[in-house]
Amino acid sequence: MDESRGTAQRVAVETSRRMRETASDASRRMQDSAQEATKMVTKLADRGAQTTAALTEANQRVLNEFMGLSMETWQETTRIFTRMWQSALEVMGEGQAAALRAQTAWPEMFNDPMRWYQSVC
Repeated sequence: MDESRGTAQRVAVETSRRMRETASDASRRMQDSAQEATKMVTKLADRGAQTTAALTEANQRVLNEFMGLSMETWQETTRIFTRMWQSALEVMGEGQAAALRAQTAWPEMFNDPMRWYQSVC
């Protein structure tokens, strides 16, 4: 009986030791797994930050180009409108000059209608 009790104790001790080793291995594997997960999350966060920085830089370049193009367009539009106004003022001046010529030539119409027509046209 002592033998069976001794054997049972040895088996119990051996089982206990194996359970501790198994628990220790499981704990070590969980720690390794947690460390791997932490490394992966860190890598993903780093890549996310790099991607965000690259996209922000690209957006800034696009906006700068867009603003430059908008300013050039606005300047060209202003130049065109200025030329149009200058041309309109010149046409109005020419019209007034023609009207003035017609008024000064009005008395001539009664004397020589053909010459008056040529001078007006």
